[in-house]
Amino acid sequence: MVPITLIQKPLNFRVIYHRVSLLADDLMEEKERPSFEEALKQLEYIVEQLESPEITLEDSVKLYEKGMELSKQCNEVLHQAELKIEQVNSRQDQD
Repeated sequence: MVPITLIQKPLNFRVIYHRVSLLADDLMEEKERPSFEEALKQLEYIVEQLESPEITLEDSVKLYEKGMELSKQCNEVLHQAELKIEQVNSRQDQD
């Protein structure tokens, strides 16, 4: 008897990991915001995933939304850092 083999598309672990990470992100509470450096790494990963030809439209929209949230968070952190630097500089000017 000849064994029957099923023709399957090979699993793309990158896409599977991406979908699992999207689910994990959905479960994260708002209180658990990543640090600036972590958010930046996540943004880089999101850009890489969005450039992938294998990503679905639904996943790309979710990634875009997550990327916009991370971008907003990074901009807020940068703005706060800029304000602190300005305060330090103004104190130095007064001395």
